Amino acid sequence: MMLSSSNTAAATVPATVTVPAGVASAGVTVLTNPVTASTDVTIAATSSGVTKSAVLTVNPVTDIAAPDASVTSVVDGNGIPLGNGATTLSNAATIAFAGTDNVAVAGFECRLDGASFTSCSSPQNVARWRSACMNST
Repeated sequence: MMLSSSNTAAATVPATVTVPAGVASAGVTVLTNPVTASTDVTIAATSSGVTKSAVLTVNPVTDIAAPDASVTSVVDGNGIPLGNGATTLSNAATIAFAGTDNVAVAGFECRLDGASFTSCSSPQNVARWRSACMNST
């Protein structure tokens, strides 16, 4: 039996499936890909000139958890690695960070010394700072 998908960017099926003699059906794995909006895909099966089809709706993944962000390293302006709670006389540092999310990390926002959050990327070089904070989005 031949199988097809009307939108392989949203859902794919194997090209063929074997239905054993005397059996009326066979299981098929449909693989879906991430979509940004609900997308209808027609899955069709053809055998002996007869085609049967069904519509499958692929929905976007819902982001159900807040992202996590963590600082992976801090090196002061003198090249000295700083651990949690460390102090330095340097007024410059390079801060590296990473994030995880159940869907994807879209980006990061950083702020220094209580200023507004702005878009940033890792590593972040900072100078003349008192405190730093970061969020993942």
